[in-house]
Amino acid sequence: MARRPDTTEDSFAFLNRASGIVWERLREQLDAWYAAFPDDDGDLRRRFRSADPRQHFAAWWEIYLHALLTALGYKLTVHPTVPGTKGHPRLPGRARR
Repeated sequence: MARRPDTTEDSFAFLNRASGIVWERLREQLDAWYAAFPDDDGDLRRRFRSADPRQHFAAWWEIYLHALLTALGYKLTVHPTVPGTKGHPRLPGRARR
């Protein structure tokens, strides 16, 4: 059973520490979603494991959206080059047609 995190414990540390079937299933699901995410440079992994909640939750949301949109049939390109800009959007996608 997971005990309540203390105020100094970050979200990833809690998720990694928590025991019980619910937490094990959550970790398994996140592992499966991450395995399907192209993260060649390890950026997403680093951000997800970050103690900084802004980085951790942004990475969580990116994993979740990638899993959701690919399950809906969208073809996603992670961090593509956009002509005329220096930016690299996280998950632009195209509907399957």
